[in-house]
Amino acid sequence: MADFDDSQIKRYINNWFPLTSNGSPQQLDDEITTADLCWEALNMPYHQAIKELVRNPLLLALLCVVYEHSQDLPRNRSEFYEKAVNIFLKKWPAEKHVNRDLSVSQYLNVGDEEHLLSEIAAKNFEEDRLLFTEKELIDQIKEFGEQNSITLSNVETRKVLEAITVEQGFFVERVSGVFTFLHLSFQEYLTANYFVSTQSIQRLVTDHLHDKRW
Repeated sequence: MADFDDSQIKRYINNWFPLTSNGSPQQLDDEITTADLCWEALNMPYHQAIKELVRNPLLLALLCVVYEHSQDLPRNRSEFYEKAVNIFLKKWPAEKHVNRDLSVSQYLNVGDEEHLLSEIAAKNFEEDRLLFTEKELIDQIKEFGEQNSITLSNVETRKVLEAITVEQGFFVERVSGVFTFLHLSFQEYLTANYFVSTQSIQRLVTDHLHDKRW
C-alpha cells in the first residue's frame, strides 16, 4: 500500500472523524471540528516525525483512534504505540461491547496480556520471524500460562488467540492459519517493551549491538 501525501492524509482525517458520529447535527459538527484540530496539530513542527509515520494508511487510521480518545497527538513513535496498545488492551473492547465469551479479560488481566504479547513479539523478533502459525501461537500462549500459573485448557487457549485477533486486532491472519502482528511496528514496540519490562537491556546490547535489524 502506497504512502499517503499531505492531501490524502487531510482527506482521510476529514472523512474519518465524521464517520464516528452518531448522526446528530451537533456531534457531526463536533467531529468535523475534531478533524480540523487533528490536522492542525499534525502540522505542528514538533509533530513532523509523527506525520511522516502516519503516511502509512494503517498507522494513520490508528492515529485517528488515538486522537479521538486523547484529543492530543503523541510526541514520538514510542508514545504513539504506547497509546495505541493501551486503547487496544483497555478501551476498545469495552467500547465495542464485545461478547464476554470472546474476551481476553475472561482469561488474562491487562498486565498479563501485555506481557504475553511482548513475549510473543520478542521471541519471534529475535528469531527474525514475522509470520507465525496458529499452532506456534497457541503453544506460546499455553507456555506463557504455565510459566505464570495461569491455567488454560486447550479450548481456552484457542479462545485467547481468537479474542486477541478478533476482539482487539493485534494479530492478523494473512492466510489460513498464518498470522502476523497488525503492523511490524507493533511487534517492534512490544519487543522493546519486553526487554525493558524484564530488565534485559544488557542482554539486548550484548546479543544485538551489531545487528542492523535492532
